[in-house]
Parts: sequence; C-alpha cells; structure tokens
Amino acid sequence: MSPTDPQTISEAIGSDHKAIDQYADNIKTATTLEDKTKWRNQLTWALARHAISEELTMYPAMEKHLGEEGLKLTNTDREQHQAVHSSSPPPASPQQLTPHT
Repeated sequence: MSPTDPQTISEAIGSDHKAIDQYADNIKTATTLEDKTKWRNQLTWALARHAISEELTMYPAMEKHLGEEGLKLTNTDREQHQAVHSSSPPPASPQQLTPHT
C-alpha cells in the first residue's frame, strides 16, 4: 500500500509502526555516520508526527465515541508511550553515533 492509498486509522497506525521499526533497524545497520544521522532524524520525525497525530485526532475521537472504554484505552496507550519515552536514552549527537563496521 502506498502512502497515497486510502487507509483506515488502524492501517495508518500500523504503517507508522512498521516504518518506525524499519528506521530503527536502519540506524543499527548503517555503516556511515551520515547514514546513521539520516535514519536517526527520520526516526525522530516519524515518532513526533505519530505521537502528535494520536494525541490530536485519535485519542479525542476514542474518548468521545467510546466513552469510558475509550478513556481507559487512551490512558493505557499514553502510559505505554510514556514508559517507552522514560526508558529511552537521551538522543545521541552525531559524534556519538559510531558507524557499524
């Protein structure tokens, strides 16, 4: 499916997750500092866009249309995102990214 094909919200979220996983893998296997930096930047933008999209569109819709259950689901998702954020090391500077050889 290309980015221009219509997607359900669930499909779009799944596509985001796959892309984010791929960018993380690309960082691990990059062989130059330039490539590691490029993929790190791509990952950062993808994560930011994804998180903001969920906060501004999906969570309010779930809470509005699913009531108490939607609130529980969005709170769980926010907690999971916060746990990932809290367990992640701070972003590395380009000098700290050692190319894989």
